[in-house]
Amino acid sequence: MSTRESGPSYIRTNQSAIRPRKQQKIEIKNEHKDILSKVQNNLTEYHHVPRTHAIFEEYANQLFNYLNSCYFTPVPYKDHIEAREQSQTTASIRNKIKQFKLIIRVTDKSNNFYIGSAIEIEKKVQQYFMDTNAFTVIKENRLPEI
Repeated sequence: MSTRESGPSYIRTNQSAIRPRKQQKIEIKNEHKDILSKVQNNLTEYHHVPRTHAIFEEYANQLFNYLNSCYFTPVPYKDHIEAREQSQTTASIRNKIKQFKLIIRVTDKSNNFYIGSAIEIEKKVQQYFMDTNAFTVIKENRLPEI
């Protein structure tokens, strides 16, 4: 069974289902361009298929139709509601991060997140620099000399 027959190897992000049709068309166009250029580059470079070969046009049309069917297939009402809730939650979190000037970082040794204010983190960075003397401040750009 070919990959095309077994369906996509990824699940479409739910948020794409609640975007306006115009945004979905833009996303399809970008994905189509990206995938097509990668396939063309690979076949041209490694298999010496000329870029003017008719197979590229046929593939481009099939890919475009496939992406359209993936993006514009209606999602069940339950999934649509869930996607809208996820989108609202994400927007709310983004707004709070901006409002309180927070920074989110992955910790060094685990998959936990550290959330702190940008001011607090900057203070810690400056304190670390002063404590360790591991870094020196470059006051002028020495790159042109090199």
